[in-house]
Amino acid sequence: MLTRLGYFARETLVSLRRNLLMTLAGIITVAVSLCVLGGALLLSRLVDHGTQKWKDGVELEIFMNVNATEGQNAALNRALSHDKDVRSVKFITKQEAY
Repeated sequence: MLTRLGYFARETLVSLRRNLLMTLAGIITVAVSLCVLGGALLLSRLVDHGTQKWKDGVELEIFMNVNATEGQNAALNRALSHDKDVRSVKFITKQEAY
């Protein structure tokens, strides 16, 4: 059994040495194929993740100047509340955001 295994190992090494170009071509072909497959799977996952993220709509955060008056805050709140494309408005103070 051991002699047969040694024979096959020697013949494999001799064959690889004789056909080095074909061996390298095979290895490179397999590596490129795996890279293309992995890239396609990764791209598919990224598209699925992006689609799921945008499915529920867009979330927009507006940062007001710290010195904005209550009137300016109320005007912005009214403008956003009356916009038909805005589902909800939530005001957070500087302390709450911190």
